[in-house]
Amino acid sequence: MNRAFALLLLLATPLAQAALCEPVAHDLTFGAYSTGRSTPTDAVTTITLSCTADLGPETVNYSVAISPGLAGFYAPRRLAGAEGGLEYNLYADSARSVVLGDGTQGTVTLSSQLSLPGLGSRDLVVFGRIPAHQAVAPGHYSDLLSISVEF
Repeated sequence: MNRAFALLLLLATPLAQAALCEPVAHDLTFGAYSTGRSTPTDAVTTITLSCTADLGPETVNYSVAISPGLAGFYAPRRLAGAEGGLEYNLYADSARSVVLGDGTQGTVTLSSQLSLPGLGSRDLVVFGRIPAHQAVAPGHYSDLLSISVEF
């Protein structure tokens, strides 16, 4: 009888829950692009990663990957418009030398850790750049990216 009772208690005990994390991506807007401009067009945005944990202190290791977008490749990504495309890319650094991606094709992910308890939040900075001297028709250009978070 003692064994059955102990087993029943074990099954009724709630299991410890791991942290729950959620990314919120903010639009990256380059504004107007001029084909005659001799310098790149740069923009900055953030991905906010928020994590919660119900139990004591916890460190959450995370990795945020960004897809290549509709073009299907990282070097370079491509904004699509009605009459063609506009090359651009996303970077992990303000010098715009380290391409953000999924860790393949020479790209890196945004990886670090959050210390919890309670609510932990971090703004991950994403740097964008459209190279200069691209001959494109006037219009609206956009891309659609997926963000994956592993924790």
